[in-house]
Amino acid sequence: MTTDASGGRLLRVSSHDPHRKATDHHRLVIAGGSGHGPVPGRQSRTPLEAGLTQLPLALVITLSSWATGKVSGRHVLPVGLLALAGGLAWLSRIPADGTFPVDLLGPTLLIGIGLGVAFVRLTAMSSTGVPAADNGLAGGLVNATRQIGGAIGLSFLTLLPSSGAAFLACAALTLLISALSTRKA
Repeated sequence: MTTDASGGRLLRVSSHDPHRKATDHHRLVIAGGSGHGPVPGRQSRTPLEAGLTQLPLALVITLSSWATGKVSGRHVLPVGLLALAGGLAWLSRIPADGTFPVDLLGPTLLIGIGLGVAFVRLTAMSSTGVPAADNGLAGGLVNATRQIGGAIGLSFLTLLPSSGAAFLACAALTLLISALSTRKA
């Protein structure tokens, strides 16, 4: 069984059935280890407790987004993407009986840094050179692309045999994007 900092169960894992263990592991990761959604064996988490587990990610994204606006240079985006890839790769190693503070907090913070940098830089890049009259259209296209791309990407990731493989695939793709972002346009 997986416990969090308060000792509560996050998930009941059957060690006899590898498919069940992988499915439960997927649910733990998709739920962010936070108790969101139908995680077996863990119905006693309050909405407040679940929300508090998401607070570190939100705070780090906010702080790194703010700091990114104060830093210039062409290597800011690749470094942010490297942090994101590192967090994703770290998440691929989560044990089925992991806890939030030990196994999820560290990678969550790295991912937050990477997302904060990437959101700011990619949004700025997507609006560069757009006439003022078309700013709303450009912003709408960026947001629609994020939503549709995320949905398509998630649908492909569910085809992978484990959450570890899915996180490694995301890390590899992020590393590729980081390498491509260092090239001059």
